[in-house]
Amino acid sequence: RRGLLRSATDLVEEGCRRDLIPSEFEADVWETLTAAMTDPVTWDEEDEDFGSFHNLLTAALNRTASRALQAALHAGLWSYRLLEGGEVNEAGQATENRLAPILDEVLRHGGAGRVAAEAILGEFLPQLQLIAPDWLETHLEELLDSGATAPFERPVWGAYVTRGRFYDSTFELLRSWYVRGAEA
Repeated sequence: RRGLLRSATDLVEEGCRRDLIPSEFEADVWETLTAAMTDPVTWDEEDEDFGSFHNLLTAALNRTASRALQAALHAGLWSYRLLEGGEVNEAGQATENRLAPILDEVLRHGGAGRVAAEAILGEFLPQLQLIAPDWLETHLEELLDSGATAPFERPVWGAYVTRGRFYDSTFELLRSWYVRGAEA
């Protein structure tokens, strides 16, 4: 079943990345990704000692939970791109409302699956600010706290600074975290 989950989320991710999925299937995309993220099989992989931050980032690319999360983030970006003109605020909120339960699912779990998924959150922090700003603001402290001093437990900050993209708006949001990181 794990192989089926991975194949389904990989297919959805690729379709969303390339804007190949017609907009009338948006609800199906979110239903598929929510089912994948809430399936116990997604989270039951063995815990592991990553050994290095590089290994943790590599594991984030290969774990079922982090791959499903990455697909969901690409679906959020795809949904955002479907928006037209004045619909951005209302439809943007709809995108965030669909993505938020998936993001909450990451925080609900523990172990190596959560750590790997949090690395994906770090890599996508600027995109999260765009497609789920309220969720990010609500969870920012939880996501980034102790990230500079305990990156194997809270990899969001480390993944952001090593793999994320930098934008002025994200810098403004994270200014105090840059200071904390420099002081750590």
